[in-house]
Amino acid sequence: MDNLIELRLCLLAICLATALAANSDEARPQADSVAVAEVISEAGVHPSSTDPVTRGPMDSDGDGVPDDIDNCTNVPNVDQIDVDGDGFGNRCDPDFDNNCSVNFLDIIRYRASFGSVIGDPGYDPVVDIDSSGAIGFIDYIAITVTFFGQPGPSTLECVP
Repeated sequence: MDNLIELRLCLLAICLATALAANSDEARPQADSVAVAEVISEAGVHPSSTDPVTRGPMDSDGDGVPDDIDNCTNVPNVDQIDVDGDGFGNRCDPDFDNNCSVNFLDIIRYRASFGSVIGDPGYDPVVDIDSSGAIGFIDYIAITVTFFGQPGPSTLECVP
């Protein structure tokens, strides 16, 4: 992710320098495609398909996992943990009963595990949205943000 940010900043600097030179009395510089390719290469990004900046696979959340295989496309989750195996990563899946709706039933399941940690009898890994090993307020926030909505988004459609 740091490489992508660095790349975008470098490309922004090149564009800004070109725009400033174009507005001055100096001759308008031509874009140096070799310099741009070197910046991309140094950032460790390998051009390939769809991102307009890197020409690499689109990665909306910047976690290094291309959207077309990411199980949580708008929330960074490098590890791609999906405890319940429904195709939605834990980080964006507060639909604990897999009925495609985050609702009161999910809050009831969360409440039953609140305050527990790995090893406790009440610990439920499906409810541990941030995969921290503890069920707490961070997990609750994910529920409230998507309440009455669906899990995800992911590369999959939610099918109850």
